[in-house]
Amino acid sequence: MTANQEVYSVFGSYVGWLNKDYRILRKRAEDDDHPNQTPPAAPDRFAPPVLVPLPPLMAEISPSTIDVLEERPDLLPTRDTFAYMDDVD
Repeated sequence: MTANQEVYSVFGSYVGWLNKDYRILRKRAEDDDHPNQTPPAAPDRFAPPVLVPLPPLMAEISPSTIDVLEERPDLLPTRDTFAYMDDVD
């Protein structure tokens, strides 16, 4: 994620932006005018808290905007995505 809330995948490709509801949003017809970024180093292991509060209700989004995690989760692959794919040759 950049300083102006743009979100990039672990491979450096543009995914969308982070809104104030902490959702990753993207225009439905997004142009690929965002340059690829250098992927960051792998983070340390994360231990989430045992109890977490319920999230706030989410605001409506316009029809021209999509929630990436709901409609395009393929834009956010994990670092080991290609390690488990069969060879396509």
